[in-house]
Amino acid sequence: MVLAKLSKWGNSQGIRISKDILKQIGITKFDDIELNMKVEGQKLIIEKNISKSNLMKRFEDYDYQEYLEDQDRVIEKGTSQGRELF
Repeated sequence: MVLAKLSKWGNSQGIRISKDILKQIGITKFDDIELNMKVEGQKLIIEKNISKSNLMKRFEDYDYQEYLEDQDRVIEKGTSQGRELF
């Protein structure tokens, strides 16, 4: 366990986290990193924020199984338009 010091930082309190500790949770770039914090009993838990891409955010509430259930399995290819072999 690493001992950390809580210090006054403007109107708030701040904890400095060493590079070694940050590397252990996979943080190697140190500019404007978002962290998730939660309290469990007397513990303050700080975790790296796993950010989702914009595409993943758009599909967050998408139910692909419901989509597949609603789709017909037969694909209508239409008639030949040229010299297709199939």
